Amino acid sequence: MSKKAEESEEQFREVCMREAGITYSVSAVLPIVLSLFVVLIMQAAAGADYAQTQGYIYLSFLLPQVCFAAAAGIYFARTKAPLRTVYGGCKWYYFPIAVLLQFGLLSLSELNGYFLEFLSRFGYTQSETALPVLTGWNLLPAMLVIAVLPAVFEETVFRGIIVGNFRASGWGTAATVLLSGAMFSLFHTNPAQTVYQFVCGVCFALMALRCGSIFPTVLSHFLNNALVLALASAGYSD
Repeated sequence: MSKKAEESEEQFREVCMREAGITYSVSAVLPIVLSLFVVLIMQAAAGADYAQTQGYIYLSFLLPQVCFAAAAGIYFARTKAPLRTVYGGCKWYYFPIAVLLQFGLLSLSELNGYFLEFLSRFGYTQSETALPVLTGWNLLPAMLVIAVLPAVFEETVFRGIIVGNFRASGWGTAATVLLSGAMFSLFHTNPAQTVYQFVCGVCFALMALRCGSIFPTVLSHFLNNALVLALASAGYSD
């Protein structure tokens, strides 16, 4: 390989890493900035009890997904990358594998309890995540905001853009799945699910790399969130 070709390849790798970093930064910072405005508006509209309103609870789940969509839009606008680089197809058998994968991952959810027990030794107390009303037809909008949208937009950003650019930059499989899994876990800033989300992030990244598509991971991600909501709805109704 000529020196010019080597320099061109090195520049390409740097661009890939930069775009992955920009996408992650926008996805992480934008929700914080917009949340401040939402809190101010909700306080003015609903008073001190704004956090208990259904509007605020829905916004707390919806806002990050809007930011993910914005981050993806910025990425495609900046790079002019074809959509197929993220939304490419794959073999049909990866979809049943994705279903089996998610049920396998759910069996590891007890890891959260062990990690919380460890954190409690240092004085950490877990706070409950507020969910919208899940009874009856209320489950449908909750499914859309908490299961469908995160499955689409989080997979687009993490497994489509970030993992794709890590791989294009020349990173090996191990480094790509471990770092992207850590970024996925850290983004959610929820100590109760740190270990579980890291494991999910690693498995989703590995599947995306193997099948060359995010569609199976979208399915797996959706099933994870949908099952949590369905179980919460069943418990809420009892």
